[in-house]
Amino acid sequence: AAPAFLETHKRPTHPSELERYPTVTMTTAGEKYTWLFREKNCTPITVTHVPRLMTDSFDALRDAAIAGVGVAYLPYFIVQDALASGALETVLPEYRLAPALMHVVFPSRRGMVPAVRALLDALAKGFEGSCPKPQV
Repeated sequence: AAPAFLETHKRPTHPSELERYPTVTMTTAGEKYTWLFREKNCTPITVTHVPRLMTDSFDALRDAAIAGVGVAYLPYFIVQDALASGALETVLPEYRLAPALMHVVFPSRRGMVPAVRALLDALAKGFEGSCPKPQV
């Protein structure tokens, strides 16, 4: 969110408070808009909100957040320059975003080149300490 927006609306202390904030978000199928977070202990938090702006453009959402239209839930690579310049501030940095699914596809374990093995090991190490996979 923009610093001026946070001064006007006060900084939330828990993701559940975002339900009362103006938001900007990606368009979804259906009429329900939700954001997913995790507590420090990995307990899921679902935040239902009514956005002021819905679009399919990350750039438009970033620009709307910078303009103070509302709080945005965006990937870091979209907002990193705005965060660095101070045009945006991270809201609720102590809460984790919901984990995403990642697939690594390679032809076969047989004859695997060392570079592929090193990549797989680095990815596994990078995800250590992440929330455990839910049991189904």
